[in-house]
Amino acid sequence: MLSFLLKTDADEAIAAIGERFSIKKRGRNRRLVRYYDSFDWRCRSAGATLSHQNGRLALRRIADDGEIASEKTPAPDAPFAPEDLPQGELRRRLAEILDVRVALPLFARTRGGERYDVRNDDEKIVAKAIVEEGRVSLNPVRGYDDELDRAADALRALGAEPAPEEDFDALAK
Repeated sequence: MLSFLLKTDADEAIAAIGERFSIKKRGRNRRLVRYYDSFDWRCRSAGATLSHQNGRLALRRIADDGEIASEKTPAPDAPFAPEDLPQGELRRRLAEILDVRVALPLFARTRGGERYDVRNDDEKIVAKAIVEEGRVSLNPVRGYDDELDRAADALRALGAEPAPEEDFDALAK
């Protein structure tokens, strides 16, 4: 996922993407985001957040909200160790950060925004956009990385900048 802070209004941002692709509004999106970390904030100290949303557990960089690793998995509702996750990049990276510690459920937050499908000339969905609270998030569709980059370039041309992860410290209070 690529997230950008807007310097323009949301309609102008969607219109800019619409100059390169067709856009179909899908309605409002509300989702629950659950956050996790160790008792001594190992993820946070490593410059990352661990969260679950839309069926994926993801380790993300705080600085730019870029994904480090993720895995499709149900939301953990109890403490869990990296070894409890399926084999893969998320398990490996989380084990490096947590060492012998477990991840604890910290808090949950409901987020929402307007959803859009970004479509190519063949009307295939090449990305999904969510506009919320002065930011646009572009979610990739497998096999359409170049199109995702073109949509992101449209936002950059408007002066949009990569959005950092939300103020995690403020959310955790």
